[in-house]
Amino acid sequence: MGRFNRTNFFPSEVVNGRNERDLVKNYFNDLFIVRRPMRFYIIKSTDVARPDLLSIKFYGQQDYWWIVCRVNKLDDPWNDIIVGDIIQIPALQDINDFFQAVRSQLVKGTTNG
Repeated sequence: MGRFNRTNFFPSEVVNGRNERDLVKNYFNDLFIVRRPMRFYIIKSTDVARPDLLSIKFYGQQDYWWIVCRVNKLDDPWNDIIVGDIIQIPALQDINDFFQAVRSQLVKGTTNG
């Protein structure tokens, strides 16, 4: 389990009496900043439809697959990951900085609201 698993990156709201996660507004576009060089990687056949394996390959855990997808604008990772494509792999420290920024944003939201 990653150390950021308890952070609520996906705000929720009640829709038709059900609590649902908002998968669109998760602070990514506002708070993810590339400060360090990214690595480049050529997709192999074993990577197709497996963004979780890409995360494990570069970060040692599967938790960051969605970040790799967002950075590379892969809206449908099960169909958009194609052999031979070159993707960018963000530095782990940029990911950690993003998580810290989200935490700060959430704390501000609870103190301002």
